[in-house]
Amino acid sequence: MGCERGVVLPLALIMLVTLTSLMVSVAVLAQSEPVIASNQMRVAQALSLADSGAQLAAWGLSNPGETKGVPAFPIGSSAAAPYDGNTFINFGGTGGFTVQVSWDAAQPSYERTVTAVGWVPSKDVNNLNPHRKAQVVMQFLQNGIRPLDPPCALCIDGQVKLKKVNVDSRSGGCPGATGPPKAVIASGDVIIDSKETDVYGYGNDVHNEIGADYTEYASSTSQFKYTAAELSQLKAIAQANGTYFQGPQTSLPAQGVIVYIDTVDGTPFTASNPDSNAGKLELKKDDYSWSGIVIVAGTVKIDKYRGVINGLVYALNDVYLKKDGTINGAVVSENRRDKTDTDSKLEGEKVQVNYNCQTIRTGGGTLNTMWTMKPGTYLETAGY
Repeated sequence: MGCERGVVLPLALIMLVTLTSLMVSVAVLAQSEPVIASNQMRVAQALSLADSGAQLAAWGLSNPGETKGVPAFPIGSSAAAPYDGNTFINFGGTGGFTVQVSWDAAQPSYERTVTAVGWVPSKDVNNLNPHRKAQVVMQFLQNGIRPLDPPCALCIDGQVKLKKVNVDSRSGGCPGATGPPKAVIASGDVIIDSKETDVYGYGNDVHNEIGADYTEYASSTSQFKYTAAELSQLKAIAQANGTYFQGPQTSLPAQGVIVYIDTVDGTPFTASNPDSNAGKLELKKDDYSWSGIVIVAGTVKIDKYRGVINGLVYALNDVYLKKDGTINGAVVSENRRDKTDTDSKLEGEKVQVNYNCQTIRTGGGTLNTMWTMKPGTYLETAGY
């Protein structure tokens, strides 16, 4: 018992020192934690404001004609204010953001890069206020898939024969871009059978000098073709909208739609597909005009057609345009069969193909188009 005398006092002193230390720690935390929490809240607000800037850019791209829309601008540059990255857009009393919409030289015609920086409570001169930067690629979609935007008015995988026709890509380019420099692109020969054939690419004003107005692409025809997956999507869209047909057709349905004319039994059209099973569109001696996108798992024949087609005519096999008819948009032929023969032909004094990117994209104005975030491209980065 004697050895335990005086133990209580040291223990009490140790506990007192420990409690004092804890109280000091709590006091320090009471002062710093609100600051930390406030900073975290401001950072979260800044990121939300950056996201708001990206959403505004998506809306502006989808509504270029509106007051706050993003008008067309050339490739390799940025949009005008307030989408130039230098204009601070105040968002209530919380803060605001700057947003830049740019079109990089390496990007396709249907993509734009959006860089948005959120600031709380404002963008200061020394860039010391809380801020967060978000970057994303916005993609133009046509009924949920990318637009084709072919680089030619007449695009042929194979050989093509032209006689007394006019193919023109000097105008009607995609927003911010000129028309294609080559009106006709083919992987095989382009055979000119008449001095009355006019082929005009952008930057050319040349009559029948074909060497200056078309280019042969031996292995890059993918630039004007849908992928197999995209064709399947287009087929599904047509099926859902009641504009899917099988076998030969002699007319086109309602305006401003995607029409898919499939093989008779619905199987894929290939080089071995027999004529009896192929899809076919044959317009003859009609005078009504039509707008939209028509895809044919076979051959397109337009003979003495006195109307106008605004949009895209896309054949998995051959295309024949004869004696009359105007297409404002583009014509594409995959020529999946008989690529060694000259099986796609355009002939007739009144056959006209005029490139027009907007009618291809919108099908004459009624297809569902919008700008939206490209999956996998959202990135939070440093800087401002």
